[in-house]
Amino acid sequence: MRSLKRTGSFCCRARSRKVTDTPSDRGQRIARCASCKVALWSNYLITNQGEHQRFLRVGTLDDPSLMPPGVHIHSASNLPWYIILDETPAADVFYDQKTTWPQDSLQRLKALCERTGAPYK
Repeated sequence: MRSLKRTGSFCCRARSRKVTDTPSDRGQRIARCASCKVALWSNYLITNQGEHQRFLRVGTLDDPSLMPPGVHIHSASNLPWYIILDETPAADVFYDQKTTWPQDSLQRLKALCERTGAPYK
């Protein structure tokens, strides 16, 4: 969860964005609002999917309830006030994709890998 800068209404409207690469683990490309710098989405370079697969920061949406989280990561370092509901899986650091993602998500990932030529892991 992130605190969002007020820009005329309740949250960041991200009229423009800046994309930067990071050296984290095997790298990721993060798109941030050019004004308030909040992260909007990431492309994890480990997937070899380039711009074809994005991990959206759902909290940046006007209505985040439309896309509830499928899994929480790095939950071991959550602040005490951040509550994770029992029905949502949580991993201390990261999770095993094949045992955590729903089958329809895994099928979409496999089809994407076939289209892009990236290995399906």
